[in-house]
Amino acid sequence: MVQESSKKQQEVTAQRTQKINAERLTREQREERAQGELKLKQQQEAQALKKQQMIDALRLQQEELQRKQLEEEAAAILRQREKDEAEEQARKAKESEEARKAYEKQEAERIAKEEEEKKKRLAEEEALLAADLARAKKEKEDALAKLEKERQEADARKLLENQMLQEEQEK
Repeated sequence: MVQESSKKQQEVTAQRTQKINAERLTREQREERAQGELKLKQQQEAQALKKQQMIDALRLQQEELQRKQLEEEAAAILRQREKDEAEEQARKAKESEEARKAYEKQEAERIAKEEEEKKKRLAEEEALLAADLARAKKEKEDALAKLEKERQEADARKLLENQMLQEEQEK
């Protein structure tokens, strides 16, 4: 019986030891598991943080690229506007030059026409003056001829009168 009791005690002690060991093992496993879970959670948080940082970095990179692209597009638009304005100014300058040349040509034609008309008028005036001069000359010659004729008639009358006077005196 003592052996049985000793055996029972040994069994009970063994069971208690196993139970204590099991509890200790379970507690250690739970602590290890808790530490493992904590480590895993920390790793996941670190990975999530890295992932968020990478996403933020990519977003910033993408925003920078978009900003640069917008700046390049704006610069291209400005260059195109400058080119268009330069072309417009060149076109206007060309049109202005053509208009100036056309005006100068019209002005030259107008001046030439005026000169032509002036020459024509002068020629007409000269012809009128020549005709007036010729008429005046003719009138002068006619007047001189008339005067000469009148003088001759007067001389002839005087002569005739003188002759008549002489004849009367001779009679």
